[in-house]
Amino acid sequence: MFLGGCDVRLCSRPLRQVRASHAAYFKLRRVYVRSFTKGSAGSGGSTGSGGFENSYRGSKCDYNIAVSYLPKDRFQENEDGELIQMLKDKLVEQKSKGLTSPTGEDNYVCSLGNESIAVGVADGVGGWSELGHDSSEISRVLCRTIESFHRDNQKLEPQKLIDSAFSYIKENEIVKVGGTTICLGVLDGNGAANVANLGDSWFGVFRQMPPGYKFECVDQSLEQQHFFNAPFQLALIPNKILEDGKSRNAKYIVDSPDDAELYHCQLEHGDIILFATDGITDNVSVDDLSLFLTDKVAEFRKGVAKPIAIDSKTLLAMGMELTSKVNKLSLDETYPSVFAQRLSHLTRMRYMGGKYDDITCVLVYVD
Repeated sequence: MFLGGCDVRLCSRPLRQVRASHAAYFKLRRVYVRSFTKGSAGSGGSTGSGGFENSYRGSKCDYNIAVSYLPKDRFQENEDGELIQMLKDKLVEQKSKGLTSPTGEDNYVCSLGNESIAVGVADGVGGWSELGHDSSEISRVLCRTIESFHRDNQKLEPQKLIDSAFSYIKENEIVKVGGTTICLGVLDGNGAANVANLGDSWFGVFRQMPPGYKFECVDQSLEQQHFFNAPFQLALIPNKILEDGKSRNAKYIVDSPDDAELYHCQLEHGDIILFATDGITDNVSVDDLSLFLTDKVAEFRKGVAKPIAIDSKTLLAMGMELTSKVNKLSLDETYPSVFAQRLSHLTRMRYMGGKYDDITCVLVYVD
């Protein structure tokens, strides 16, 4: 764990290392790309999925919205058959008080106003839980505060929303310690989308090129990393921890809303926008997501003479299936996940296996 709360472990269980040539590694990657949408091997092991749907009516564009999530099981045993006792006690205490987050360390933004909607995802840095802190608190509070600020002023740009919400949390000491990534979009009724991304959460705009054919990702965010698996993050670190860290030459990751990358795109009717935490993007590629959306939309429109809009209930079903499929892949030790491929490239040794993590996504269909 990188001091400052960034969890840089490979996954909750180690990825399986396989000695093989790079030629075989990339050959396997090419062969495997389609199997994601056809159902890969894997087993369950999560605490329970959830989600909801909603709709927004704008002047030129309507939005159907679905939020789905599936947190990982934090009471599972490690390789030695034991839990970190301090963390287990903390989780039991939180559960008894009704403080556990249904989305795990992930969270989401979904605020619908008269002039715009604010949607996005955040991922609390898991390393803080190993020090006995609630690593889900900062992402949860940040998302709820962003929603509140958006309801009060729907013309705020996403970076300003993040800055205002985070400053409010910090100044009022609502959260004492923690770190989180954030990817936030504000979409207005004319189809203009503005997005601010800090860290390794992600958004992508998928468009059928031309209508009726495969969905292609026409715009997406790039992850921000200080180094491998150490994303940019908003962090709250008490002075005592900072002072104690100096004696150990500890380093901390503390970024600002001003460090977020900004994106702007004009949406078109039929577009699907996906916001996702790294529980999705560490496991499946953008090409996999394009295939998934293409297959699901084709199933929905089968037998229909002309394309019809995807309603929010159908969108929710798609989101729930996506989180379920990704969860199964994350538990498959033979699956060449995006994370395993990156690690293989970095270390020059071949690793296999999914990366087990909380999974949260927000799907938006432009009607």
